[in-house]
Amino acid sequence: LVREALCQTELSAGKLSIFILKDIPIVLNLKSNKIIIEQIIKGSVIKQNFLISGISSQDGAFLAKKALDEGFNVVGTSRKDPKYDFENFSALEKIGILEHLEILTTDFSSKESTNSLLKKYNPSYIAHFASQSSVFNSIAKKEETFKVNYLDTVEIIKSIQQVCPETIFFFPSSATIYEGYSNKIINETVKPRPLSNY
Repeated sequence: LVREALCQTELSAGKLSIFILKDIPIVLNLKSNKIIIEQIIKGSVIKQNFLISGISSQDGAFLAKKALDEGFNVVGTSRKDPKYDFENFSALEKIGILEHLEILTTDFSSKESTNSLLKKYNPSYIAHFASQSSVFNSIAKKEETFKVNYLDTVEIIKSIQQVCPETIFFFPSSATIYEGYSNKIINETVKPRPLSNY
């Protein structure tokens, strides 16, 4: 990138070099053999946004920690408000990252709300962990489970396609979607065969 661009200005200080590439200041952080490129505007680094739904979950919390460590601005969503339901966010507090996150209560069934969220943050990545995580509740509350696990997910994907199609969407699942098979080696080409809502 640097070789191919016309560098108008170069400032070097230790391991940091600042180049002006097509009127956009770029910082190259030379650590070992890795080059980290970040845009700078008005003297401050603009971090990429990483949106994590269901951020209070175990997986959401660990991914949030990893994303923060990698330099992302992490925005989390939850059906519950951390101001009034602190216990639900204890995992984030235990690993010491709660105060470094922006957490929003979001209703993904609302297209307007989801579009507004994506327009505001324009996330580079979305990890969608929001789901019915209880096996018991998935059976006892089938309609709610279908809405949260499927319909809300479909709405998020539609909003990404409309608002920020460059966003990378990560949707983890459960191995139980293959519970209808027995003694079968599973890979990405095998069609799911679930036996329960969970």
